[in-house]
Amino acid sequence: MADYERTEPATPKKREEARKKGQVPQSGDLPVAFILGAGLLVLYFLGGAAVQRMGLLMKEVLGNLHSLGINGTLALLVAEHFSYIFAPFAVGVAVAAVSANVIQKGFLLTAEPLAPQLSRINPIEGFKRLFSLNAIVEFIKSSIKVLIVAAVGYWAIKGELPLSPELVTIDIHDLFSHLGKASFGLLLKATLAFCAVALLDALYQRWDYERKLRMSRQEVKDEWKQREGDPQIKARLRALQRQFARQRMMERVKEADVVITNPVRLAIALKYTRGKMAAPMVVAKGRGWIAKRIREIALAHGVPIVQNKPLAEILYRTVQIGQMIPVELYRAVAEILAYVYRLKGRRL
Repeated sequence: MADYERTEPATPKKREEARKKGQVPQSGDLPVAFILGAGLLVLYFLGGAAVQRMGLLMKEVLGNLHSLGINGTLALLVAEHFSYIFAPFAVGVAVAAVSANVIQKGFLLTAEPLAPQLSRINPIEGFKRLFSLNAIVEFIKSSIKVLIVAAVGYWAIKGELPLSPELVTIDIHDLFSHLGKASFGLLLKATLAFCAVALLDALYQRWDYERKLRMSRQEVKDEWKQREGDPQIKARLRALQRQFARQRMMERVKEADVVITNPVRLAIALKYTRGKMAAPMVVAKGRGWIAKRIREIALAHGVPIVQNKPLAEILYRTVQIGQMIPVELYRAVAEILAYVYRLKGRRL
């Protein structure tokens, strides 16, 4: 489907399905930036201790070379010191890598991206991916990253060049101290530049992810139909429900005591069972052709029909089917029921 047809943002269902497939916005540069930053932090806080440990190692090796020899003792000594030196870096890098991925993806465990797909080994598809728009964008991004980091490195080194003649006049300790600070400054500037590029790449990846997830209006409608049901089917069900409700209502007209009309447009059927009901109940009501149908059923089953326009309009507006009439209408309805019962020889 063409991109211009995908104008709607992705629905929560589409996002969840994409996440289950491992499709989440992710930047390959952001973990690298986190790792570089963590490495610099460890170097800043523990670099001095690492240098001291390295010096201690050299002192012990050179001072006891005659007794250590090339054996397991020497290897164990070197391994012990190197573990103290590189363990903080390893921990920092691991924490940074995991943090970067959690920030981008959250806690996501899925094996679907590992499932074999023929398209991955299809040379034609691979050729298309090689020269696709995404590949061109990635090449441009990589070139820009290299240029930015190289430019930052060049300006950092250029700033140190005027101090080069003075380095030959200082002692070895100050020389190494200066070189260490200059190297750290160069790494810091390069890392900051790379972090800026990684942030821009993360924003681009988020935008590109949202663009690829966009849906057409038809896809949104289809998903809504799957979730909520076809609107035509739902409308048909509602129509059937109304039809069944009307049929039940018409059946209750046969049991009514009286039908009050206005006389043509409205019809309200009332029923009252002495000792079981606190007040007369509306068992059916309607207007237009429904009112006509109520009158026809009432005539067919001998239910009296009384014309009372004001009472019919009030009952139709204020009382729902299955409800008792309000107190203020007791007197008017009682007079009608008394009249009907007299016709039938019954008592109210």
